[in-house]
This record gives sequence, structure tokens and C-alpha cells, in this order.
Amino acid sequence: MIKKELKKRLRVGLILLFAILLIADVYMLYRKIALPEVQVVKTTLYEYMNKMDIHYKVSLKPNNLFAQTTQEEGQVYLTNLVDTITATFSYAFSGKSQIDIQGDYEIIAVLEGSSIQNNKRVSIWKKQVVLVPKTSFEKKDTQFNLTKDVNLNLEQYRAFANAIKEEAKVDADVSLTTAMNVNLDSMTEYGRIQDQVASSMFLPLKTSYFEITNMGIGDQPGAIENVKQVPVDQKFSVIGLALLGFILLAGLVCLILLTKEIPEDPYLKKLKMIMKQFSNRMVALDSDIIQRGDNYQVQSVDDLVKLSDELGKPILYRTFADLKKITTFYVFDEKCTYYFDLT
Repeated sequence: MIKKELKKRLRVGLILLFAILLIADVYMLYRKIALPEVQVVKTTLYEYMNKMDIHYKVSLKPNNLFAQTTQEEGQVYLTNLVDTITATFSYAFSGKSQIDIQGDYEIIAVLEGSSIQNNKRVSIWKKQVVLVPKTSFEKKDTQFNLTKDVNLNLEQYRAFANAIKEEAKVDADVSLTTAMNVNLDSMTEYGRIQDQVASSMFLPLKTSYFEITNMGIGDQPGAIENVKQVPVDQKFSVIGLALLGFILLAGLVCLILLTKEIPEDPYLKKLKMIMKQFSNRMVALDSDIIQRGDNYQVQSVDDLVKLSDELGKPILYRTFADLKKITTFYVFDEKCTYYFDLT
């Protein structure tokens, strides 16, 4: 059988490439079979919605500026003219089917003193006041609504803040945050719902006028989900990797059995060995070398190297693109030429 000749480097490189690719393919095939991939599939069993809202009305002290006794939401309020703020907190739950809705709620006010340090607001002191203690609720339905009013007397909170200032000798920015906290803990046929939602109303107390900021209001959806890990169908991947492995194996076998290295020319092999071994003693010239004086041929390149060392002269040769044309190496003395003919 005639084998196709390939250069040694090309043949070895192809064999190594096919072998590495085959090993990688076998490894990936093993992982596909022994360690199957899974994907997470989520199925929504029960959807529900929590909704928080805050409305408020500001009652005014008798004054010469406003004819009315109250101000509506979203306005700027003059601190010295404000008497009380009536805040209405509401919570609503709605689900797709009837469940046993259970939980509790509370409304608290947090008076806080803080200051700016290194461009960051730092809390200095806090005082919490329970406006509506924790209260349970329960209803079997698809919906549940809860509304609660609280009255905030700003003079009382400012008086407390001033007392802290005098007692602790700390001058801080004072704010009042009023919040409704709702804990939902309900059972459905699909599982348990445990949610914590909150809404709050923030206002500063040490300014001559202020605005009220509501936070945590709006719809807050939730769901009970069934999470499963489903094996990924890897049939086509396994078939593809197996086919690729067969092709790589066949290619590797063909490279080993049906190809052979192109035998290196003995002359070039010997020339390359000489040039590699004695490269530090040799000088390549682009022009023809003219012999001078008496010419002496030595029997081996080792003899020429000895003469080069003894005379302190380099070994010269004429370089060619075709290495086969490099045949003779020279060492020149003052009156004679020593040379070695590789042919």
C-alpha cells in the first residue's frame, strides 16, 4: 500500500491535533452522558397582589394667611402654621382564588435626629412611638382591605426633639417617619404565603417649611411558584459528539497508517547538524569566496574547527537560498586557505 508522504512537522502536528480534539470530544461526550444538564422550570400556582397607599390632610392653626382650615396633599406646608396631620394608611390584598387571609399590622412613628458627616447622613438618635399596636386580621376571601387613620401632633414631636437637644447637648436635623408594617401569613392549597410589606410617610421637623414624602406605596405583586429541575434533552448533542469522535478517530488512524514522513536528505541533515553545532564560529557571506595562497583540504569539519581555534579565524561559507549549494567551508590564514568540502 502506497503511503502519502508528509513533512515530519506537518504529520506530527496533524496527529497531535487530531489526538487532542479526540480526547476533548470523548471528555465532553462523557459529561453529556454521566452528568446530564438540567434546566429550572418555574410554574406559577397562585398569583396575588399587595397594595399599599397613604393619604393625608394637614390641619392648620388659626392664621392670617389661609382662609381654609386645612391643606390638601402634595403642597408645601409652613411649619409654624401646621396644627396636626391626619394620615390614612391603607392595605389591600387580592388573589386569584379564595384563601384564608391572615396576618397582622402595626403603625409606628419614628422620631430621628441625624447629621451629615463625610457627605453621608448618620443617625444620632431615634425614638419610636407605637401609634397602632400590632393587630391581627383574618378573612376567608379573594380580597382583603384595611384602612387606618392616625393623627400626628407635630408640636408634641418638636417638643420632644427640643428636650433631647437640651438634655444631650446635640443639635441634629430632626425628622418624623410614620409607617404601617403589614405581615402576611396565609395558607393556600398551593402552599404558604409569607410577605412583609410597608409604607411610610416622611417629613422634616426643624425647617420653617416642609413637604411630605410617601414611600412604599403602590402595587407589590407576589406568587407561589413550583420550581422543578427538568433534564435537558441531549440526544442530538450526544449523537453529534459521537459522530465527531468517530470522524476524528478515523482521521487519526488514517494519519498514522496511511501517511509517512518524507525522508530528510542525508546531505541537508548533515549540513544542518554542522551549522547548528558550530554556528558561533561561522560567518555566512553573500558573495563568492576567493581562495588565496596555497589551498589545503582537511578531512573533516572537526579539523577545520581546530584550525579556526588555533589561528583565531572564523569559518566562512557562501550562503544560498538553496541549502544544497552550500558545499564548502573555509578558514583563511595570511598565506594559505584551509577548506572542507562536505560533498
